[in-house]
Amino acid sequence: MVATRGGRLERLLFMIYLVASCGGTGFSVEALADELHTFYRGVRAQAMGGAYVAVADDEEALFLNPAGLAGLSDRSLHYMSLDIDGAQDILTTYLENASALSGLSINTINQLMGKNLYARGTFTPSFVIPNFAIGAIFDAQTSVSVKNQALPTINVGYQYLYGIQVATGLSFKFGSRSTRRKRSVLGELRLGVGAKVLWKRGGYRTLPMDFLLNADQALPILNQIAWPWGMGYGLDLGAMWVMNPTSNVRLALGAAFINAGDVTYSPAGPDKEKGNLSAGASIRIGDDSTNILVAYEQQHIQEDVDFRLKQHLGVELKASNLSIFGGMHQTSLTFGAAFDVWLFRLTAASYAQELGAQALLDSSRRYMLRIDMKMPM
Repeated sequence: MVATRGGRLERLLFMIYLVASCGGTGFSVEALADELHTFYRGVRAQAMGGAYVAVADDEEALFLNPAGLAGLSDRSLHYMSLDIDGAQDILTTYLENASALSGLSINTINQLMGKNLYARGTFTPSFVIPNFAIGAIFDAQTSVSVKNQALPTINVGYQYLYGIQVATGLSFKFGSRSTRRKRSVLGELRLGVGAKVLWKRGGYRTLPMDFLLNADQALPILNQIAWPWGMGYGLDLGAMWVMNPTSNVRLALGAAFINAGDVTYSPAGPDKEKGNLSAGASIRIGDDSTNILVAYEQQHIQEDVDFRLKQHLGVELKASNLSIFGGMHQTSLTFGAAFDVWLFRLTAASYAQELGAQALLDSSRRYMLRIDMKMPM
């Protein structure tokens, strides 16, 4: 079957959203568990390969390691923090196969084979003061991919999430010694805890091939992707050990358990938020305005997956208002840049996400942009 010409990719994604929102019940679909999904992705962290747990020195500590709040000294209101995340395949697929994307058909499946059409938007306004932060999260994401030429499977993601998060951090300092410039703390233990209440619908599912061959099954199958709204509670735990051997060198070890014990929703239906246990180390050389930062981290430590999918390494070069990033996310290179001027910060990044259960088999190159409007207080 040949799709009509002049179709748009947006029409395909909107059709999945529309059908998923309609009625219907009673058809079993399988959860999609290959990709290591994360509750929150910060653009700066992704530009640094995802290595952040031993850095945690800005407002994103609220979502990634609450212990970092104990090291913040400024007060700020981030009233416009918008992250946009999209797969490279969205653009390339549309440019190459626009006519096949006007509707969901066998021809569409052929054109989407091996592609990952992923888009995500996250809005996270927050209020941050030393030792404390509160914020909201609004997250919407969708994904369509087709695998296996011989026996195609269709992986579809569709979910909305919103909630409120609060976190606090405490600092315990141990010893100090004098230097020519200032007194330098030899060791500092930072502990943090965060709590959240979330509402969510949707998740990620693998659809059977007869989804395309039997139109009567389309509504009940996609309806199970949408699910009803569910409510859940989450707990975040974090710790950091920070040392300053000299006035211009900071060493840090960090660990965090985000969504400890998983977040499940009631009534049942939406995908749960899996706990993510991570640990890492970082070193920063320089002062607050000009420095080089190197960080390493292992994520999803508690999960039995290919160890290469857990690896994250990043570098940040900062000079005044400009930062340049690079790193390794799982097995792929990352890069990005940020420009920060008082009330406005713009951050861009590119990373690749492994989609399979093993590294180096199937990855998706993605691009992120963060617009942050802030007000120092």
